[in-house]
Amino acid sequence: MNFGFSNLLGSPYRGGNVCFDGEGSETCLYVGVGNRIARTNLATTVTNVLKFESQSDVDRIAIRPDGRVLAIVDKLGRLALLNTSQNVVLHRMTLRQHCGCLQYSPCGRYLGAGVGRVLQVWDCDVDQKKTFAPMRLHVQHGSAHDDLTTMTWTKCGRFLACGSRDLAVHVYSRDKIEGFKGHALTGHRDKVILSQFADPRKEAGENAARRDLYTLSQDGKLLRWTFKPEGVEGEEGDLSRGSWLLVGKHFVERQGARITSCSLNPKTQTMVLGFQDGRFQLLQMPDFESLHTLSVSRDALTTAVVNPASDLVAVGCAKLGQLLVWNWRSESYVYKQQGHFYDVLSCDFSKDGSQVCTGSADGKVKVWSVRTGLCFVTFSEHKMPVTCVRFVPSNHAVCSCSYDGTVRLFDLVRYRNFRTLRSKDPCQFECLAVDPSGEIVAAGTKDTFQVHLWSVKTGQELDVFSGHEGPVSDLSFDQRGTTLATSSWDRTVQLWDTFTGKGRKETLAHHHDVLCLAFRPDGLQMCSGTLDGQLSFWETKNFSVEGTVDGRLDVMGGRLSTDRRTRENASSGRCSTTVCYSADGDALYAAGSSKYVCVYSASEYVLLSRIQLSSNVQLDGVVDKLNSRYMTEAGSSDPLQEREEAEAQEDPKGKVGLLTPGGEALPGSGAGRRAAARGTCVRLSPSGDTWAVASTEGVLVYTKDESLLFDPFDLDEDVTPAAVHVAASRGEHARALLMSVHLRDVGLFRRVAEAVPFSDIALVCSKVPPARLTWVLQAVAECARNSPHLEFYCSWCEHLLLEHGSYLRRGGASLVSSLRALHKSLGQTQRDVTSAVEGNINRLDYIKQVRKIPRLQ
Repeated sequence: MNFGFSNLLGSPYRGGNVCFDGEGSETCLYVGVGNRIARTNLATTVTNVLKFESQSDVDRIAIRPDGRVLAIVDKLGRLALLNTSQNVVLHRMTLRQHCGCLQYSPCGRYLGAGVGRVLQVWDCDVDQKKTFAPMRLHVQHGSAHDDLTTMTWTKCGRFLACGSRDLAVHVYSRDKIEGFKGHALTGHRDKVILSQFADPRKEAGENAARRDLYTLSQDGKLLRWTFKPEGVEGEEGDLSRGSWLLVGKHFVERQGARITSCSLNPKTQTMVLGFQDGRFQLLQMPDFESLHTLSVSRDALTTAVVNPASDLVAVGCAKLGQLLVWNWRSESYVYKQQGHFYDVLSCDFSKDGSQVCTGSADGKVKVWSVRTGLCFVTFSEHKMPVTCVRFVPSNHAVCSCSYDGTVRLFDLVRYRNFRTLRSKDPCQFECLAVDPSGEIVAAGTKDTFQVHLWSVKTGQELDVFSGHEGPVSDLSFDQRGTTLATSSWDRTVQLWDTFTGKGRKETLAHHHDVLCLAFRPDGLQMCSGTLDGQLSFWETKNFSVEGTVDGRLDVMGGRLSTDRRTRENASSGRCSTTVCYSADGDALYAAGSSKYVCVYSASEYVLLSRIQLSSNVQLDGVVDKLNSRYMTEAGSSDPLQEREEAEAQEDPKGKVGLLTPGGEALPGSGAGRRAAARGTCVRLSPSGDTWAVASTEGVLVYTKDESLLFDPFDLDEDVTPAAVHVAASRGEHARALLMSVHLRDVGLFRRVAEAVPFSDIALVCSKVPPARLTWVLQAVAECARNSPHLEFYCSWCEHLLLEHGSYLRRGGASLVSSLRALHKSLGQTQRDVTSAVEGNINRLDYIKQVRKIPRLQ
């Protein structure tokens, strides 16, 4: 079971701040997605969710100036340092309180964190040396009277300015300076949401560079401060001796909307403001000139950041799940994504496994690219929750059903709803299936207990199957499409003949309500899941039971905050609501109202693996045992839940659910209830290398991960550049190459690769493990692009493809980027060589013709 987490679809943004990294074609955007981190390459628009997972939703992130380390703080105050290139957690620690702001110093050595009302500066030189405690508290300041909300560093990195809820901006020093206790700048009447130093600049007629500080409060009051040194001029950037003067005051025209997010580029002094009504505005300081204004959302913008080049603006709306990157110079979108507003109820793979369609309770159907992680089309014709979605076998259309009483087919070529199927009597459709030929669509109802069949070509209703005495929970066609199996709450699975029109063929009785069923890909076995957690395996020749699995204890999740019983004694969530076979039919995947996906053997009827969907404790049902000190007679008093309620009181419009006129949750409406971890639909790719599960956090995609295989170099701490050079000097080329791959240093890889004898390239290529093949292909592509050794690197490419051909054929989407980079590099080399050869041929022809001209005597 070498499947590992690959990506998260359906949720591009959940809240918190975002960070830009790199410039030009290497510009990346880091975003907190629930308790995970998403990285988007804005040049290729490819989004990858890192394998890192925190214990609660990500609240603050900060990227080190060199882009190698990402600092992450969740809502529980737990800090983690993540290596962005190798996706490895370098260090974890607890800040013990809520972190309101987080930022690295310009040198990258110090990390400033606003923990409550205290500013902490940490010396975190984590990747330079081995140490037991890589983070050391350098200094802390606690003169603020309320929680810190924003912070900034000077360009030299010696001083910091922090905005607070106490309506003041405090200036602190990184190092302890005798006699300096800091400055407190007052003048705001609302919470300070921005404090940013501008880069020093010299004005005409001035000897020293001016040091400006911009502060902004939520009511739109913008102040500009300038530092005036006193006495003898000290070191450059010294703010300890002198005073701050207010030299500018501006008021942002808010049009009745509060400012919810803002950012300022210290180099270009370009400011972006995000408003509560979904607008953002660009201002050029210090002239306070409005550059651009655009409305991009219907709700408050929770983040707004401008990139270092000041041409891109990233804005996000947490409530609607929107994330946009706007190029204001060309007035065009660089990146634009919006997730589902409510939970994803169903998903399905295309025939080639390259696309995933999702249906949600918000009434929308979205189609996502598995490789890029982007949604490229959204259909919003449904008026009620979409309960099931399926791809048509031809891959040219998506079929969906909804509680609004319609079954719709969407064209993926023209992106339109080309067919709407309805029953004669109003009903609510619960499940859907398309026959293997793609000509018949069947849908089961929740209220009339019937199954309707339509023709895809004509849109006419072909037949209506009546016989169930309860809601139809699931249905599926067999491999040939002649038999339709339907499951219902009436404790039966009924088989219908769809080819001859004879109706019901057989009824399979169960002891409890049947919730799900699935046919094996070869059609020789069928599995059904019941409410008591039992999975029954039927052979399809005589439809007799081959084996059963009692999965109550396997699929059982954690304890809900509303449970009065312990996890072991609770009866809810102990059943599978969705099942699916693997492509080869050897394994069965089952998920339900719990945090686990269980994998069973379809032949031995035993549990093979149990995969936990999320470790986010903000989801109900993740923790197995609740903390008894937080339990009261009125319910749970978890500090995290209390903080969420406090944030909801500040922004009542952010609540979801039925509310009273005073903004309180209406009892029984579920408005104040936390979402529970569950898996609503599990589907496997026909190619067999990918599977996905629709969960509370979105669609989790798992692919075959060869890095889960054992690699002896992962156990060695002495893999250093010096060790690589020693191994190469001894003639151990394979070992030296593997160590350079482990370090992920392209320059070191080039030196080792070019030291390998031409006759030993095939042997060295055979020693490359599949887990490292993706990076090796990218490194070879980069080396071949900038090296004069054309035949040498072509030989490397040839032997890598020959030695690992079988793995490349089943590698799937994980190798597409590497192979494209290699193809691009070789194509560019071919064009360069062709151009050089053609130029040389033309020159030789010219020389040849010139020699034929008789010389003048």
